Amino acid sequence: MKNAKWSAESAPPAAKPQGIRKKYLFLNSAPEAQRGSLALHFAIFIFQFLLKIPQNFEQIQII
Repeated sequence: MKNAKWSAESAPPAAKPQGIRKKYLFLNSAPEAQRGSLALHFAIFIFQFLLKIPQNFEQIQII
């Protein structure tokens, strides 16, 4: 039972997740604090995007 725990590095190549699947696997396996910080970064990104929208509408009205 020494090698009962295995990681993505020690897995055979077919079992290694790649691309987007790897990203979602990381989100599912992340600790609670890490998952919370990822959600926080995502919320900040959306908030910044929403702040940019009114400026774009003002530019359109000026033109």
